[in-house]
Amino acid sequence: VTLDLAYAKTPMVIIYKLNTLSGWMAKFLMQTKVVGLPNIILGKKFIPELLQSDCKVSNIVEESLKLLQDAKLSQQQCENLERVKERLKIDTHILEKSLRKAFDPYMY
Repeated sequence: VTLDLAYAKTPMVIIYKLNTLSGWMAKFLMQTKVVGLPNIILGKKFIPELLQSDCKVSNIVEESLKLLQDAKLSQQQCENLERVKERLKIDTHILEKSLRKAFDPYMY
């Protein structure tokens, strides 16, 4: 969903809450300090991430209100989301050619 929102340049707050064991394992195994794909793609935390114990209603409301009330913050996030979108662009001609090659034998 985060990449869909990034493509639509929609400001967001990333929220993940796992069960305790899964959360511990994920924290232990993670190679990155951020978990949201837009943050990973740009290599920086520009979208707030509320994980595990930080994933509380009060924190969700606080971070959401920041985006709703601070036009500059919201605009900065949109600009970064545009950068994410640019990094994800692919040559559609090459994609179409690859898909045709892969699926043409099954289309008839």
